[in-house]
Amino acid sequence: MLLAILVFLTTERSASALADLAYDTHSSLRSCPHQLNRIHFILSTRFETTVHLALDLIGALSSIADTCFAKSISRAIRFQAFPFRQTWPASTGDLLPTGTSGFKGLLFWFTHSDDALVLSIFMRVFLWCRPAFYAEFANPASCRLLCQAICSRLESAADRLRAGVQSTAWGPRSDPAAGLEFLTQILDFLVRYCSSEWPAWKTLFRGSEAMLLTSTFSAMDACGEEGDLSLKDSLRQFAFELYTTLDAAAFDAMPDHLANYVFDEQIRHGGCYGHFRKLLGSLSESARHCGGPDCPRKAMKNVQLSECQSCRIMRYCSRECQRQHWNSALRPHKPLCRLLKGIIEVARPSLDTGKFAVACRSLGVDIDRLSAIYAIIWEQRLHGLGGETQDSFATHLRQMDLLHEFDTKLRIHPEHHEELHDLAMRLIGLQTELHMLRLLYRYLQNRLGFDLGPLSHPFNVTSAMSR
Repeated sequence: MLLAILVFLTTERSASALADLAYDTHSSLRSCPHQLNRIHFILSTRFETTVHLALDLIGALSSIADTCFAKSISRAIRFQAFPFRQTWPASTGDLLPTGTSGFKGLLFWFTHSDDALVLSIFMRVFLWCRPAFYAEFANPASCRLLCQAICSRLESAADRLRAGVQSTAWGPRSDPAAGLEFLTQILDFLVRYCSSEWPAWKTLFRGSEAMLLTSTFSAMDACGEEGDLSLKDSLRQFAFELYTTLDAAAFDAMPDHLANYVFDEQIRHGGCYGHFRKLLGSLSESARHCGGPDCPRKAMKNVQLSECQSCRIMRYCSRECQRQHWNSALRPHKPLCRLLKGIIEVARPSLDTGKFAVACRSLGVDIDRLSAIYAIIWEQRLHGLGGETQDSFATHLRQMDLLHEFDTKLRIHPEHHEELHDLAMRLIGLQTELHMLRLLYRYLQNRLGFDLGPLSHPFNVTSAMSR
């Protein structure tokens, strides 16, 4: 039955499909021999031959399919590693039974339905079967279809949020925030992982950037000040990445609220040690299952696990799994374990940021060691395609630390202009990318409220760098 549902959902439709499907469904309901059943009779008389009947049917089918999906974890999505082998879906063929043309079938319902579970099905199939979609997106017509669909969903969610639409008898399926959440998961994935996995993704929206930015800002605005922060952050990050694909004049015209977000987000981490604390917490959280690369019990619950006695982070169900992971061809534990050895016993992620930073320094964990840890994690998580080196991570971490110091100094001693100017100059000196240098200069000027001087202007700094 599940295969039949996916065949139905992924079949390419024409513009008249909604009306045709509504008519056929209504006729089937009225001609069914089980009319004597009271509930069936109510259903057959309640629905009319309108597009709403077709969309209700698609929503019901999507609900069945969505319920049968095993819970996905970000790691599994990232590596396209299905955490289930005997249940449905067992392979990508179960999700795209009609082949890559199923993209257009799914996109048809994605465009027309406000049901959150219809968006969920599109999101799941997109993430699991994305290599098949990458080939489809080589076709400009498919790119335009996707852009139009994303804009349509963003604008619809924004309108419904402003109108105060909430869950109805259908539950969270009709909640615009729920639908927006599934959509932002796709956008978030594009930003986080496609730069390495599918570098051509930024050409996906070529020619449609202005339309997408308008729709994205509309959705952000509709979320309101008290809206879901993770949703707004994903939308902001997507908008920022869109700006990076534009020319210098458009990039420089980026709204302040978006430009400031880039640097404010770094400050919120609490410096490089604050960010590392969150990273360690994330590693510990992801180690709830056996770390063995081929462990048959990885997805099982209530499996007794033992900690790695060196790093105290990774966990294994057996010595065999630990041995396999130590020198695994893909993501070996050995290099990372040696760098993490002894850290978590003293610098526990449960400590507050200040105490955690003191503990790290007492162990000699400096930016060089942190950058080595980050480089290995990045290399392993993105199969070496990330384009980041230990030196670039060291620069990022130093900038994060200086931004935190700058923000703290500005909040406590805003009158210390000379020290603040010195911190600003050091920050500018770290930045090597011209487009980010201009953003940083603008951000620092706005925060300080006084002119940094001609020597610190991005064009002068860049000129000095080139000499």
